[in-house]
Amino acid sequence: MSISLFATSVYFIYLADKIPTSAKFSDVSAAIWPKIILGCMIVSCIILFIKSLKGSVSQSHSSGGGENRRLLAPVLLCLAYLLTMRWIGFLISSAIFSITYMYLLGFRKKSRMVLISLAAPILIGLLFYRLLYVPIPKGVWIFKTITEAFLSL
Repeated sequence: MSISLFATSVYFIYLADKIPTSAKFSDVSAAIWPKIILGCMIVSCIILFIKSLKGSVSQSHSSGGGENRRLLAPVLLCLAYLLTMRWIGFLISSAIFSITYMYLLGFRKKSRMVLISLAAPILIGLLFYRLLYVPIPKGVWIFKTITEAFLSL
């Protein structure tokens, strides 16, 4: 598994190198974020591969239906996140996604969940929009107005 993820990451880094950049933004381009994430993924794959060689990664087989539901919920949440982002925008859909995902993971401190789910999308949105000049989905109708208000900070 780690070898296939490693190969996929290397291929996507190759593709990220093909993202066109303008001379104005040659230092920080739109390819920087995918390269950072993929670099972290490669390091994780190497660590996983080394652990699997040492035999410290245990394989568990479950036949219970409850385990399948626990695995299916995050997948459906990610699908809903991707499908709704176009209409409600990156900031709002990311806030809803992150608070729901934290709940699914078992976090129950509401104040921390709300703080993280509001701060992270705003900071990431500002990073992409202001620093990297990468457009983010703003949504439609009132959602577009809300997103533009936050991005104008």
